[in-house]
Amino acid sequence: GDLWNEKQIITANDPEDREFFGWSTAITSNTLVVGAYRDDATSLNSGSAYIFTYNTNNSNYEVNQKIIPTSAVAESFAGYSVAIDNDTLVVGCYGDDVSGSNQAGSAQVYFRSGNLWTLSSELTANDFGASDYFGWSVDISNKTIVVGAYNKNTGDGGAYVYYNATGNTWTRQATIS
Repeated sequence: GDLWNEKQIITANDPEDREFFGWSTAITSNTLVVGAYRDDATSLNSGSAYIFTYNTNNSNYEVNQKIIPTSAVAESFAGYSVAIDNDTLVVGCYGDDVSGSNQAGSAQVYFRSGNLWTLSSELTANDFGASDYFGWSVDISNKTIVVGAYNKNTGDGGAYVYYNATGNTWTRQATIS
């Protein structure tokens, strides 16, 4: 009907103060993703994302995996944005340094095989610059990923559209500004 009732409180299995667990969330079918962009997973504010899978036996979501992007260094802020569509997960890391450009940002793409999520690709802007914050927002639908870079061109912003025709290769289709 029209009523929503609390089903479950989702929490990290390794909670820390001020990791901002729940800053971003996404859901598809029986899989829930929760970002914790200030998690000190590898270093100060490197960030992470938690994957929860619905267990039909006890009718609850259970932690399946903690995603810590390989590029997550101090202040990468991985998990500030997350998006999921079936077996593809995107984790925004807007604070990542790219080729010496501080906080140019990246988006990590993971594929699920069975119950395990593994890194497939790291997306970065082809025209990246310092403080672009690529990965501030991410979304995915079918085989298309959109990554926002709100500070691109010193605040004008931009969005990058990627398409996956096959395998683990994501090809930039458009840049919107």
